[in-house]
Amino acid sequence: MSATDHDEITRVVTLYIDGAAKGDAALLDEAFHESAHWFGYMHDTVYAVDKAGFIELMVGQPGDAGNLVSEIVSIEQTGNAAVATVTDQGFWGDMDFTDYFQLVKFDDTWKIVSKAFHLH
Repeated sequence: MSATDHDEITRVVTLYIDGAAKGDAALLDEAFHESAHWFGYMHDTVYAVDKAGFIELMVGQPGDAGNLVSEIVSIEQTGNAAVATVTDQGFWGDMDFTDYFQLVKFDDTWKIVSKAFHLH
């Protein structure tokens, strides 16, 4: 993985972290590909949400209720594909998540194409 790619993947994932925490639609829009989707369970409910639905959710209910700590714990890249793992503690006040992001490099631009999450 080149330093440039690693830095850009980190930047894009950080756009997600900051955008979800603050409910910032512009940051989330920049981070995600137009066809991106989110999948996972919250308790017994499965969620499958497209980009517009996720941005709407985050704008209406930002993740940082005052005690959110998010961290990129790993990035793996092979060519134009990458996976980043993020942990969130205190999302929406009292929820802890592990997020798995898949990213693809389109021309010279990295975008998140999917997110799978686990609520602890």
